[in-house]
Amino acid sequence: MFWMAMILVGGILTGSFCLPMKYTTRWKWEHTWAVFSVWTFLLLPWVVGLASVPNLFQVLAQSGGAVLTVFLLGCVWGISSIAFGFGIHLMGLGLGYSLMMGMMIVLGALAPLSAGGFSETSAASAAAMLGGIAAIIVGIALSGRAAVFRDRSAPSPEQAGRPRYVKGLLVCIVAGVTAPMLNLAFVHGEAIRAAAVAEGASSSLAPNAVWAVALLGGFVVNFTYTLSLVHWNGSWRSFIEPAAAIYYFYTLLMGLLWGASIVVYGMAAANLGELGPSAGWAAFNATGILWANCLGLWTGEWKSTTPAGMRIMKGGLVALLAGILLLGLAKQL
Repeated sequence: MFWMAMILVGGILTGSFCLPMKYTTRWKWEHTWAVFSVWTFLLLPWVVGLASVPNLFQVLAQSGGAVLTVFLLGCVWGISSIAFGFGIHLMGLGLGYSLMMGMMIVLGALAPLSAGGFSETSAASAAAMLGGIAAIIVGIALSGRAAVFRDRSAPSPEQAGRPRYVKGLLVCIVAGVTAPMLNLAFVHGEAIRAAAVAEGASSSLAPNAVWAVALLGGFVVNFTYTLSLVHWNGSWRSFIEPAAAIYYFYTLLMGLLWGASIVVYGMAAANLGELGPSAGWAAFNATGILWANCLGLWTGEWKSTTPAGMRIMKGGLVALLAGILLLGLAKQL
């Protein structure tokens, strides 16, 4: 139960990482995301990897084709990060976020099982896990519906008069399909984890070698794209505005929260056995959604919604919590 609790801690961290972005008001999205990518996908993973995995470069040299596989999966995952931003822009925060996160959770949880099946999992455990995923899907659907009520009450300028749902749906599908590649990178990084353990790393910290490679792929895609936007818009000077100096700290804080969530998830999933990459992934992301909604309540994002919208939102949170509890129960059966 300890490692499932750590999954929940990781979910709280990932649900919190966007909060500092609320305060980078003088930067456009591409400025914030470019600096965030440097901290989060390049510097922090390699600092943590070098500190926690002895002879990291030798570990990678011994891992053969797994390194390239993990790197390429990280590149594909990087596409999801970009598509995620477009999906929010086209579909709105509530509907777009809920749709993409639903696909990420389901595909990310079921993809490892499609590769390895339930070979060592009891029928009761498998049923609890699938029931938990179903409850999470219901919770996400209710959260999305509640967000529609909220957005109708106080539509943002970006949302006004642009029902571009077909294009938005396609972008959300791209984001949802490519996002679980990070979880698959963890699964296909078994050779890297084994080599790290052979070099003296603990089984809990060995996944840090996998994250360093996978996130490097994500960095290449995210950093290249965001800097191309900065160049296209001619907004390089925004990086050196005196008033924006504090934004480097905010993006570092974002990186620490997100990076810590991935490290904690990797440690917990490695210790949860066969259900780690499936039930753990679903619980990790569901907790993130649950916590992000709580932060949204705290920061006033839901103050304009109708009473009906608030009731639906609370129902969604209850369903998410029920799903998380079922996933925790799956490990015990």
